[in-house]
Amino acid sequence: MVREKIASRSYYREVVYDSEHWMILDTKRNESREILEKLGYCGIKGYAHGSLARGDIKRSSDIDIVVIDDVSLILFVWCIERHFSWDHAEIVMATPSKTPKIYVYLTPNRDKVISKPLGKLPGIEADFYRFSGLVDLDDIVRKVRVPGVNKRLLLIEPTKNGHIESSILGREPEVARILNVPVEVVEDRVSALTKRDHLGRTGIFIKAYIPREESIVDKISELCRRNNIFRKYARWEGLC
Repeated sequence: MVREKIASRSYYREVVYDSEHWMILDTKRNESREILEKLGYCGIKGYAHGSLARGDIKRSSDIDIVVIDDVSLILFVWCIERHFSWDHAEIVMATPSKTPKIYVYLTPNRDKVISKPLGKLPGIEADFYRFSGLVDLDDIVRKVRVPGVNKRLLLIEPTKNGHIESSILGREPEVARILNVPVEVVEDRVSALTKRDHLGRTGIFIKAYIPREESIVDKISELCRRNNIFRKYARWEGLC
């Protein structure tokens, strides 16, 4: 997959969606609605984030669902096993200071994923989702699109006929107000994505693959025994 390059500071463009774009958006949002409804059967509130929330979708765009609220891992895993046909899962901890997360991939090609933090997210990490665009089931039903920032550091602002996209570089306070997040969140993402743009992706602290036939809970317990830093975060789930 070709890595998206950060846009120049002067970048500005208005995009008008054609009928195919609206059809793709409706199709992917209907698929996300089904996932969110199934989570709701278990008393779990999920959110769609990224391009699905903003509307600047592509045919190749993934369906990214996240569970941010305080939900036990046991309930989460039970819900996944009861209501979803899933392919595999991964435990990912980007750095020793970032909250580890579980990603459950519903398809082999990884285009539909439900993620959940393993531990309580600090405010700045929770705000990262709103930075990219975040909608809940009610928003999906009402066809609400929200502003957010993509990997090119472009602010996507929905319009009636499409969206306006513009660089956020040098506009961090303004963008923070538009997205209703602390300016530190915008500055952090600008720093991280600019560094990635120059250096490429850096290593991941922990990345553990879990095939469908293995137990998610057992894998987490194993990581707890093997890694003290992971155990500090995952102990919140009561599994360490």
